[in-house]
Amino acid sequence: SNEAQEAAAVKFAEYFLKPENNALWAITMNGFPPYFATQSSVEYQRELGKNPVLAVMRRQGTISGVLPNIKGAIAVREAFEELINTTVAGTVSIKEGFKICKAACEAALAE
Repeated sequence: SNEAQEAAAVKFAEYFLKPENNALWAITMNGFPPYFATQSSVEYQRELGKNPVLAVMRRQGTISGVLPNIKGAIAVREAFEELINTTVAGTVSIKEGFKICKAACEAALAE
Protein backbone atom coordinates (compact mmCIF):
# COMPACT_ATOMS: atom_id res chain seq x y z
CA SER A 1 0.00 0.00 0.00
CA ASN A 2 1.04 3.61 -0.38
CA GLU A 3 0.95 4.05 3.39
CA ALA A 4 3.36 1.16 3.92
CA GLN A 5 5.67 2.45 1.19
CA GLU A 6 5.66 5.94 2.66
CA ALA A 7 6.42 4.57 6.13
CA ALA A 8 9.29 2.51 4.72
CA ALA A 9 10.66 5.55 2.87
CA VAL A 10 10.55 7.64 6.05
CA LYS A 11 12.26 4.87 8.00
CA PHE A 12 15.01 4.64 5.36
CA ALA A 13 15.50 8.42 5.30
CA GLU A 14 15.79 8.50 9.09
CA TYR A 15 18.36 5.71 8.96
CA PHE A 16 20.35 7.16 6.05
CA LEU A 17 20.52 10.68 7.44
CA LYS A 18 22.21 9.59 10.67
CA PRO A 19 25.84 10.75 10.31
CA GLU A 20 27.33 7.35 11.15
CA ASN A 21 25.17 5.59 8.54
CA ASN A 22 25.71 8.25 5.90
CA ALA A 23 29.46 8.07 6.60
CA LEU A 24 29.42 4.31 6.04
CA TRP A 25 27.65 4.86 2.71
CA ALA A 26 30.18 7.52 1.65
CA ILE A 27 33.11 5.32 2.64
CA THR A 28 31.70 2.27 0.85
CA MET A 29 30.84 4.21 -2.31
CA ASN A 30 33.97 6.42 -2.28
CA GLY A 31 31.50 9.26 -2.35
CA PHE A 32 31.29 12.74 -0.95
CA PRO A 33 28.73 13.11 1.83
CA PRO A 34 26.78 16.35 1.40
CA TYR A 35 25.97 16.63 5.10
CA PHE A 36 28.36 18.54 7.37
CA ALA A 37 27.55 16.26 10.30
CA THR A 38 28.72 13.28 8.24
CA GLN A 39 31.84 15.07 7.00
CA SER A 40 32.89 15.78 10.57
CA SER A 41 31.92 12.37 11.99
CA VAL A 42 34.61 10.28 13.63
CA GLU A 43 34.06 7.40 11.19
CA TYR A 44 34.44 9.57 8.10
CA GLN A 45 37.41 11.54 9.45
CA ARG A 46 39.21 8.32 10.39
CA GLU A 47 38.70 6.92 6.89
CA LEU A 48 39.93 10.15 5.23
CA GLY A 49 43.40 9.45 6.61
CA LYS A 50 43.44 5.93 5.14
CA ASN A 51 41.61 6.38 1.85
CA PRO A 52 43.16 8.75 -0.72
CA VAL A 53 40.04 8.66 -2.92
CA LEU A 54 37.87 10.00 -0.10
CA ALA A 55 40.51 12.60 0.74
CA VAL A 56 40.48 13.87 -2.85
CA MET A 57 36.68 13.89 -2.93
CA ARG A 58 36.67 15.89 0.32
CA ARG A 59 39.12 18.47 -1.04
CA GLN A 60 37.21 18.81 -4.30
CA GLY A 61 33.92 19.10 -2.45
CA THR A 62 34.99 22.35 -0.85
CA ILE A 63 35.56 23.76 -4.33
CA SER A 64 32.82 22.16 -6.39
CA GLY A 65 30.09 21.57 -3.86
CA VAL A 66 27.24 19.17 -4.41
CA LEU A 67 24.68 19.69 -7.14
CA PRO A 68 21.24 19.68 -5.53
CA ASN A 69 18.30 17.72 -6.85
CA ILE A 70 16.77 20.41 -9.03
CA LYS A 71 15.12 20.39 -12.41
CA GLY A 72 17.87 20.17 -15.02
CA ALA A 73 20.46 18.68 -12.65
CA ILE A 74 20.77 15.47 -14.68
CA ALA A 75 21.34 17.45 -17.87
CA VAL A 76 24.03 19.48 -16.08
CA ARG A 77 25.78 16.28 -14.99
CA GLU A 78 25.57 14.95 -18.55
CA ALA A 79 27.00 18.22 -19.93
CA PHE A 80 29.99 17.91 -17.60
CA GLU A 81 30.45 14.27 -18.57
CA GLU A 82 30.40 15.29 -22.24
CA LEU A 83 32.92 18.06 -21.50
CA ILE A 84 35.31 15.59 -19.91
CA ASN A 85 34.90 12.93 -22.60
CA THR A 86 35.28 15.26 -25.58
CA THR A 87 38.22 17.24 -24.23
CA VAL A 88 40.08 14.13 -23.09
CA ALA A 89 39.46 12.51 -26.48
CA GLY A 90 40.70 15.67 -28.17
CA THR A 91 37.59 16.06 -30.32
CA VAL A 92 37.12 19.62 -29.05
CA SER A 93 39.46 22.10 -27.42
CA ILE A 94 39.10 22.80 -23.72
CA LYS A 95 37.95 26.34 -24.51
CA GLU A 96 35.30 25.11 -26.97
CA GLY A 97 34.29 22.30 -24.61
CA PHE A 98 33.64 24.77 -21.80
CA LYS A 99 31.65 26.97 -24.16
CA ILE A 100 29.45 24.01 -25.17
CA CYS A 101 29.12 22.84 -21.56
CA LYS A 102 28.16 26.31 -20.32
CA ALA A 103 25.45 26.66 -22.98
CA ALA A 104 24.05 23.21 -22.19
CA CYS A 105 24.01 23.90 -18.44
CA GLU A 106 22.34 27.27 -18.84
CA ALA A 107 19.70 25.77 -21.12
CA ALA A 108 19.02 22.91 -18.71
CA LEU A 109 18.67 25.19 -15.71
CA ALA A 110 16.46 27.66 -17.60
CA GLU A 111 13.76 25.03 -18.23
